[in-house]
Amino acid sequence: MRRRTNKRLKVIPAFGPNAGLRTEYARKLAKVLALWTKELRKQALLELSAPPEDRILGDVNFMAYVQSEAWAIKRAEGLDGDDVIVIDAVPMGLALDRWLSPAQRKAVMACARALIKFGFEAKKVSHWFCRKMLYRTSADMVRTLERAHVSKAIIRQKWQVPLIKGQFISKQTAQQLPEQVKWMTELITKLSAASTKKVQDELADALQNGHSYTKLRNRLMTLEHMDEARAERVARDQGCKLNQFIQQENARALGITQAKWIHVPGMYSSRPTHVQMHGQIFDLNKGMRDDSPEVGGAYVLPGQLPFCRCICQMVLTDELME
Repeated sequence: MRRRTNKRLKVIPAFGPNAGLRTEYARKLAKVLALWTKELRKQALLELSAPPEDRILGDVNFMAYVQSEAWAIKRAEGLDGDDVIVIDAVPMGLALDRWLSPAQRKAVMACARALIKFGFEAKKVSHWFCRKMLYRTSADMVRTLERAHVSKAIIRQKWQVPLIKGQFISKQTAQQLPEQVKWMTELITKLSAASTKKVQDELADALQNGHSYTKLRNRLMTLEHMDEARAERVARDQGCKLNQFIQQENARALGITQAKWIHVPGMYSSRPTHVQMHGQIFDLNKGMRDDSPEVGGAYVLPGQLPFCRCICQMVLTDELME
């Protein structure tokens, strides 16, 4: 009678994003956000002493006017459309639907210029982070594969796109890099809407309660600390997402089809469904079913959901071990 044996799966160690790189990204991101909030603070302080007919920052359509003006500048100066940030769908020519005073037009123009610069810098920092994360994550993955006795020749055969310092990545990962840069840039630019709302609320409170210029200025200066805190949260979230995206795409290129879910507690909370997934093997091309109300039974991958810090261990195939 033959004895049945359970084959032990060979996995490589799981690892998250590089902490130093994430910290540097948060610093750069906070600096980018400061470009936008600085102009908003300036306009809010100008409006505090301006007559009511010249105030524009508190208008519900303020950002629509700014974006419309930004598009006009783009057309006039031949700028790339991707470098003019559109947070929401804005009807073209909306600024022409209402007469603006010279003071209002000046404020809108200044903010439109700041928005364009903010878009340029957001795209630049997104591209920098993606490239750095590509190199660091792929290099760490090569080291873990080699420790598992996977031949470097096999890795080089499957990963054919060169990076800096002799590092390579899979073709699939490289092809999706522009989409990752675009997604990260869009997420960064959405933070500008939150900054706008905060400045508008502070200005409305100052006008309603008769706050002085100095008091409003001090209140607005606290936004710098808010930018830093938000930048840290976004860097943590995007770092984990990008790290897992690179690992998963590189693994698929190696023919890896399975992975083990590793739950990592979040900074503020952990999803109960992800706690239950810990240690389970799943199809790398499918993910695991998440029955939480947030997802509603959809299949998800580690790091995919907002602020999910879960990672995965790749299950090596027999072909790679040979």
